Amino acid sequence: MATVCQENIVPVVALALFDEQGRVLVQQRSQHKHQGGLWEFPGGKVEAGESAQAALRREIIEELGVDITMAADKPRRLIRLRHDYPDKTVDLDVWLVTDGGLAAAVRAREAQPLCWLKPDHLLELPMPAADRPVVNALRLPHYYWITPALAASAVSIHKNSPQAISQWLAAVRQRLDTGVPMIQFRSATVPKASRAGVLKVLRGWCRERRVPLVYNGDLGEARAMLEYGIIDGVHLNSRQLMDLSERPVSPSVWLSASTHNADELHQAKVVGVDFASVSPVKPTTSHPESPPLGWTGFARLAAEVSMPVYALGGMSLADVPQAQRWGGQGVAGITLPLASHHRADADMPQEEQGQF
Repeated sequence: MATVCQENIVPVVALALFDEQGRVLVQQRSQHKHQGGLWEFPGGKVEAGESAQAALRREIIEELGVDITMAADKPRRLIRLRHDYPDKTVDLDVWLVTDGGLAAAVRAREAQPLCWLKPDHLLELPMPAADRPVVNALRLPHYYWITPALAASAVSIHKNSPQAISQWLAAVRQRLDTGVPMIQFRSATVPKASRAGVLKVLRGWCRERRVPLVYNGDLGEARAMLEYGIIDGVHLNSRQLMDLSERPVSPSVWLSASTHNADELHQAKVVGVDFASVSPVKPTTSHPESPPLGWTGFARLAAEVSMPVYALGGMSLADVPQAQRWGGQGVAGITLPLASHHRADADMPQEEQGQF
């Protein structure tokens, strides 16, 4: 993040409260306030000497008449970001609660207009610029899967054979059937002559399951596929990212990027990337020469940008809570096994773990 005068930074907490129907609560700001008339997540300023947790509890009681510490599931940190407005900088700390009973008890104690909407519908509301990355964090899953490379077929010595492609598709179908919420398709792992047919099949499967399909490959090819509705988003490798000066696709589609350091994350912000992966967090067999960042290194980089960030490299689905405690949206990977024996958060301060 850019260096700014500390006295111009306004610490703010906000709550993303979900009801039983999967809708999230927003309220309209008074016309006389900063960003008046816009819709925002409930919350407010953190007072001097007050923790984020205490401030959020106080603000929600004052505005909505409910105590979030009584929620069935503990509030957890969704995203923390910093946004520069012309007149001030906001340090926004957003927490997530899903509790139908708590949601049903909400009332507008300050006579503010309230609205319950599905996360995708929040895109239609006029909201403060600082809240847009929060909306993305609410719309994105806790993990996404990256398609593997083609492997040698059991019935053919050539990995680009029809048999190998059929086996690859079968493996992808099997993974989709486990409930994968988002897929990044690595085009370089499929021969160009077979790519269109593979994508046609994959697109059909993803649509059946309402799974977003993000394309990792040539930008020209990606734009053409977006025009025909074949894919839902574009992923930039670090080289493509550093070569760009502006967002290469419409704001209506997902744009993600691979990053490995602060410079690449800063470029992702400049380009207008919606979410990024940071790697490698742990040692990997695919890139043994790359020193792992570790969870502290990941947390340091995740704090640099105002966007959802996924941990990549040696991840499993069991690492999702840990990635979130260290400031990430979740994890991403090619294998994503269900179990992990790595634990690295024992010495993490309670405040930084994002726990109530």
